[in-house]
Amino acid sequence: MTILAKTCTEPLSAQAVGNMFYGLQSMSSDEPEVIQLLKVLTKLAMTCKQSLIAQDVGMMFYGIQSMSSEISEVIESLKVLTKLAMTCIEDLLPKHVGMTFLGLKGMSNETSKVIELLEVMTKLALTCREDLDAQEVGNMIYGIQCMSSEKLEVIELLKVMTILAKTCTEPISEQAVGSMIYGLQSLTCSSDVEHSLLMVLAPMPLSPQEVSNALFGLISLFDESNTSIMVIFCFLESNYLRRKIKLR
Repeated sequence: MTILAKTCTEPLSAQAVGNMFYGLQSMSSDEPEVIQLLKVLTKLAMTCKQSLIAQDVGMMFYGIQSMSSEISEVIESLKVLTKLAMTCIEDLLPKHVGMTFLGLKGMSNETSKVIELLEVMTKLALTCREDLDAQEVGNMIYGIQCMSSEKLEVIELLKVMTILAKTCTEPISEQAVGSMIYGLQSLTCSSDVEHSLLMVLAPMPLSPQEVSNALFGLISLFDESNTSIMVIFCFLESNYLRRKIKLR
């Protein structure tokens, strides 16, 4: 595949860039062969002179969900993808929001390129004017599992995520809720923003397995503030009472 990609001599269309990276979704950056392919695809993406549409953005980032930001080649790719995302000429639909953020699940905001990407993604997410469904909310929050809220850019992103999560108008499955809170595992209680997002999720019932996943996600939220304790207490109390009623 890498050899074939090297034979391309024409500039790529925006759709081609989206399709190209979408095809990487099951490929891990731990594999040397994948890194070599990624380097070639990144160079090809740089030839794109078209503005992206929302579908291109969603597919492009969804495809890098198995990539780690600890690898220099991935960072170089993010640099190019961020520039391309900035050309998007459409508002994102809910499905694009979910796809875009799910693609970040292996990304840590310890590097400047990821920070720049988060700023762009926050702006793009704000263009979404429609209600999200349960799956889209789950993907969105699950995708930030390696992000630390000690960075202002993540705090701003969490504010947007809270707003979008509140638009969900359908029941959210136990698995989805567990995944959402699992996605909060790298956050801290440095502000009320995390609390606000948790309180959106707290009333939702969980199975024992999903409670376990959720508690793992909450581990970094423990601190000495009463607010943190109350948020976590409300979360557990809500699930205990709902399950008790259900079992009667």
